[in-house]
Amino acid sequence: MHCIFCKQKSDQSKSVEHVIPESLGNKTIILSPGIVCDECNNYFAVKVEKPLLEQLYFQHVRFNNFIPSKKKKIPKIKGVMGGEVKLERKLDGSSHIIIEDEQIAEKISKGIINSMIVIKLDQPESENRMLSRFLAKAALETLCLQTGGDSSLISEIVNSTELDPIRNYARYGIGGFWNYHQRKLYDESDRFVNPIHAKEPYEILHELDCIWLAKEKLYFVLMLMGIEYVIDFDGPDISSYISWLEKNDNMAPMELFDDRKVIKGDPNNNWKMRYDNLD
Repeated sequence: MHCIFCKQKSDQSKSVEHVIPESLGNKTIILSPGIVCDECNNYFAVKVEKPLLEQLYFQHVRFNNFIPSKKKKIPKIKGVMGGEVKLERKLDGSSHIIIEDEQIAEKISKGIINSMIVIKLDQPESENRMLSRFLAKAALETLCLQTGGDSSLISEIVNSTELDPIRNYARYGIGGFWNYHQRKLYDESDRFVNPIHAKEPYEILHELDCIWLAKEKLYFVLMLMGIEYVIDFDGPDISSYISWLEKNDNMAPMELFDDRKVIKGDPNNNWKMRYDNLD
């Protein structure tokens, strides 16, 4: 067995590879030990995923959705109440405001300050190289997932020279910026309805696929917290995907395989009422 990234022998590797980090809520989408060697696994965790998760957008999305790290901690975010304060959430659902400035605390206790401002981040920053490399990594790993564990097909992925550019970009950062397409399709609080999958509205944190579109071109599509990310296996030019969107009324590729409806989030989480009243 050889690693799909560095191509070195990986028979002795012991760690599973999470295609999407555990700190984004993924517990099940994993590759068996050796498909990604321990060294590459550790590299991606420290050099790609950690800096990505430290970006403000991902800190906020994890805070908003109560998604903990491996150490069972939800990241704190900043707010403003006459000065900087920190917002903290616990896994039991409780929330706290951490005030380190005594003058701010005194003004709050006296009712002089009674409101707080928290920045709202709808999407990650654009032209995000760390996100781009993460997408390249996840693309190659998802291709392996689709082999169903067939060792001969995984060997083809390892030995494919056509995949070397995206492989080397993900693992070593070789090459210029690998462009991707990003758009928000639904809010984090939205739910889906498809009786084939469930009787009640359900949440989707993430879904991914490798899909042939636009004149036999292969794309990796990731839906993560309501945002669609698309990267082309062939290279950084994403224009063919944009053309596909224009020709297909901006439909989401995931809709090709799932005839579902989106219902908007309800502040009272009254999903059943909304579900029963769907046309």
